[in-house]
Amino acid sequence: MHVEHLLQDESLGLRLLWAEDALLRHEISGVTVTDLEDPARFVRPDEVVLSGLVWWSPDGGRGKAERFVSGLKDAGAAALFAGEETHGSVPDDLVEACARHGVPVAGVPAHVMFREITDTVYLRQWGDLSRYHALPEHVRGRLNRLVAQDADPAPILAGAFEHLDRTAAYLLTPAGRTVAATPGAAPLPAHEAATLTRSDTGVTVPVEADAVTPYERWWLHLPDGAAAPPRLLHEITAVLGRCQEALTRRRAAEHQRADELGRLLTAPETGDVETVVRACGLPAQGPYRVVVADSGARHEGLAEGALTEAVAHTTPTFAALGRLPDGTAFAVVPEDAAAGLAEAWPLVAACEPDSLLHGGLASPVSETTGLTGALAEAR
Repeated sequence: MHVEHLLQDESLGLRLLWAEDALLRHEISGVTVTDLEDPARFVRPDEVVLSGLVWWSPDGGRGKAERFVSGLKDAGAAALFAGEETHGSVPDDLVEACARHGVPVAGVPAHVMFREITDTVYLRQWGDLSRYHALPEHVRGRLNRLVAQDADPAPILAGAFEHLDRTAAYLLTPAGRTVAATPGAAPLPAHEAATLTRSDTGVTVPVEADAVTPYERWWLHLPDGAAAPPRLLHEITAVLGRCQEALTRRRAAEHQRADELGRLLTAPETGDVETVVRACGLPAQGPYRVVVADSGARHEGLAEGALTEAVAHTTPTFAALGRLPDGTAFAVVPEDAAAGLAEAWPLVAACEPDSLLHGGLASPVSETTGLTGALAEAR
């Protein structure tokens, strides 16, 4: 599928703002939706990028547009489809930056949902490849629609095995967290599940996804190794990989808000901590617990992945997780998550034995004004 095919689809109503003819014949590998100011880390080559332009503002708009489009160019994006709802139209600064960097750009009318574009791309791709797949056509179409709708992994896993009678399947992390399981599958304790990803019991297939740390990687496990053919499992893990990449992109925006909280907790005089606490989705009252993690300068990004996995084990009612200005990972969680963190930490640390993972947990605090002191204690 080429960029020009999307522009020719009258149901989408896309308005071409700049492109060269040769660029419109670019083959599309997929779609990424992002509103990060610097999207490069989460865009793969030949993807169409959809953005609602929440990151852009008239103040410094030219510089912001330049950074955004430069990131798309470096990542090898096929085109930018910019939503018109936020600002009423696509800013001229953005169109000019796309022309300078050679990135085709089109406007997405306010009434057109991004999901319609992603559905169009992925349904076309899966349809073109249908003769090579083991999944039934109707199952493959349903899974594709679920991914395009940003569904959680649980309904995707259930849908993938629904046509196989009573097949138990689990989506696990190396630390033994059950991300999802098929209906009726017996619950797995974390210590038992952690061994399954490294054992010869049943069949275990890795889920390949970009921008995922070793602590968060998903594995598809079937206790009955003969329950599904390898080609079918390969297809299912490919779908789950797209699902995890979408979750990772959404989580990156949440982490960006938490990064701002981390900055203020290290320099509270520079802003309103309480406002940022609310922006991160934290309650106005605690009790809160602050936890930090570090794996050393040579392992940048690992500590954030480890802490993300550890916090996920506790299924907290709220959490803000990001990085401090010096790169240290931190999280603010409910007090009742502390016991679960302590229990999960050895399982998480064991995932990367060559990386020395340090963690610190502060005493509980009831007010947002106590978070700065709690961060210092945890560090």
